[in-house]
Amino acid sequence: PPALERLVQTCLKKDPEERLQSARDVKLHLQWIGEAGSRAGVPAPVISRRKSRQRLAWGVAAVLFLLASGFAAAYFREASDRPRSVWSYVLAPDKTSFSFEASTGGPVLSPDGTRLVFEADDATGKRLLWSRPLDSLTAQPLEGTEEATFPFWSPDSRSVGFFVSGKLKKIDTFGGPPETLCDVPGGRGGAWSPKGVIVFSPDVYGGLQRVPSAGGAPADLLPLDKSRQETSLRWPAFLPDGKHFLYWGGNPTSTSQATNGLYLGSLDGKEKRFLFQSDSQGLYVPPGFILFLRDRTLMVQPFDAGDLKATGEAFPVAEEVANPESYRLGHFSASLDGRLVYQTGDNAGVQVVLLNASGGDAGSVGEPANVIDIDLSPDGKRLAEVQDSQTKNVDIWLVDLARNVRTRFTFNPAFDTFPVWSPDGSKVAFSSNRKGHFDIYVKSATGAGDAEPLLVSDGDKYVTDWSRDGRYLTFTQVDSKGKTLADLFLLPLFGDKKPIPLVQTQFLQGMGAFAPEGSWIAYQSNESGKSEIYITSYPQAGGKWQVSQGGGVSPRWEPGGNGLYYRTPDGKLMEASVASSGSAVEVGTPHQVAKIQLGGLPGNAWVFDPMPKGNGFVVMRPQRTESVPLVLVTHWNAGIGK
Repeated sequence: PPALERLVQTCLKKDPEERLQSARDVKLHLQWIGEAGSRAGVPAPVISRRKSRQRLAWGVAAVLFLLASGFAAAYFREASDRPRSVWSYVLAPDKTSFSFEASTGGPVLSPDGTRLVFEADDATGKRLLWSRPLDSLTAQPLEGTEEATFPFWSPDSRSVGFFVSGKLKKIDTFGGPPETLCDVPGGRGGAWSPKGVIVFSPDVYGGLQRVPSAGGAPADLLPLDKSRQETSLRWPAFLPDGKHFLYWGGNPTSTSQATNGLYLGSLDGKEKRFLFQSDSQGLYVPPGFILFLRDRTLMVQPFDAGDLKATGEAFPVAEEVANPESYRLGHFSASLDGRLVYQTGDNAGVQVVLLNASGGDAGSVGEPANVIDIDLSPDGKRLAEVQDSQTKNVDIWLVDLARNVRTRFTFNPAFDTFPVWSPDGSKVAFSSNRKGHFDIYVKSATGAGDAEPLLVSDGDKYVTDWSRDGRYLTFTQVDSKGKTLADLFLLPLFGDKKPIPLVQTQFLQGMGAFAPEGSWIAYQSNESGKSEIYITSYPQAGGKWQVSQGGGVSPRWEPGGNGLYYRTPDGKLMEASVASSGSAVEVGTPHQVAKIQLGGLPGNAWVFDPMPKGNGFVVMRPQRTESVPLVLVTHWNAGIGK
């Protein structure tokens, strides 16, 4: 009968999803066929043949029932063996909170999926890397990893590389102290090849380098591509062959650059190919996918690891994944065995606080917000803040400190950042990428009128101070078309207003700050292998005097010009006395003034400013809330491709 034939064909379908789902379903279909007769598609038989036909039908049905039962049992065995996605949460260790900030990195799964390494702060604010086996509820701190950033795993899932205090280090997660591999100015991610090579990004700006996993002298691997206006290559991740790797390339601060995205590189340095646009790093996962972020949506791009090319269309797998966009580092990680971990939500923002001269708390300024840079007015009555608002637009706000009132100062959809006050407090100069690269603009401090361009040219320019006589601005220029990466410049506000290169070398230098008196300027440079603070003269650079010892960034002068403040990589606010005599400077031994909590604060931004009367400081302090659990998905890719 046709109905019986259709039942047999259904039970023999190759795809288990198209078969009947249980033996009971088969039985019900057989009963229906036996009872329906011609209504089941069987022509009405003559009476004399009905009994024989019924016996034959029930005989076939009995055999079919046994056959279908076998297929059903096989189907359910197959269904029970097929992995299914399991979602769970990972909590921070007792009396700690996860520390996944833009400037430190996110959680990382070991390649074999057995262990998770993450950063956490204890009740005292001490930050360490922690390691947790995923078959255990207990995590252990990795001693010697205080203030470590951007961890990444070895291919054998045993060791972890990380960056700290101007060094690239590694540590065995099963025990032992950290080992230094090489010096790095900053660090923006690393990847460890099975071939015993680590590819890493040494600093905020620049290309990729390589170093033996046993340590040694780093060597340049991939330079910036001038034709693509690149300022940074970062977050490498190896492909299965151990020779090729993914990395993010472009200008991290640009929101409109079409070539911002994921690239393909190789250990021999001969391959550098754009793959597709991305707002974050990319991770390859079997059997052939790349995970990446579009905004805060975790996407899956099919990828042929043999032909080294993307195939098909990308599709989403998770929403609201943390994505500090200016870093291009999504807080997600995946293992080779199908595990996925990610962080959701945003950080709690930054509270601007007041410290007294001895470093003690003396009040707060406004409510917590996503503040990424501050600059105090010359009279100490107003504060310029750079905020990354919920609209994902970076703008400058002005705060009336007496009334604790914030007023939005810039409204352009571009990134407006690095505000500096004129000596009389009537104007604010700042950097903005409203023309595709960061140029220098100025606007009345009343907020009236439009911003006027002061310097528009190729390359990004970040203004950092205004001389007390009003004649000069100083700025850091990043020019991927030139022979150097970041240099210290002056912008005269008189005469032809042509920029003057002050300190221009193959190293990174910038963050200039004018002394209140005399022709001295402080700045930071990594010429020694790590960022240190120096003083030179201007408008022509003369001698050079090192101020910091053991690392230093973000110099600020003491209001009377008798000392220089700066912060160390581990968050100490330091002061060194400075005395000038003719064409020379005498620098005293630095001493600690206060401790600044750095978690989540940008590495190269003004996070503190001394009060004009020398009676304290304005400081950015990251806020800590109850730690949000991590999302862990086992067999995250179950069902993909059905």
